[in-house]
Amino acid sequence: MLLAITSVISLYWGLVGLDSTLHGFDWILLTIFGLLSFGFGLAAALLSLRRKIQPLVIFVINMPMITNMVGVNYSLEMYGLANPWLMLIASFVLSLISAFLICNADEEFT
Repeated sequence: MLLAITSVISLYWGLVGLDSTLHGFDWILLTIFGLLSFGFGLAAALLSLRRKIQPLVIFVINMPMITNMVGVNYSLEMYGLANPWLMLIASFVLSLISAFLICNADEEFT
């Protein structure tokens, strides 16, 4: 469930990037990474709930974490905008906790 929350945060950044691109910002990469991160994160969350393909789930957890920390930070600094550190750190911590829980759930996956 934590991975799904992190994926929704990635969706938010993807939509912010899309809206900003339409208004003249050069954030198409943020849009692409945000939406891909949302899709991969949601797929991994569903696989985790179904207890299938644990290595893929563990690998995909990194996508929202990297998008939310690196992509958003770079995009906002490019225009000299303030970073929402509380949201970035919260998504990073949620990704780490979900990774820890999934890595320790070996007996739950088949």
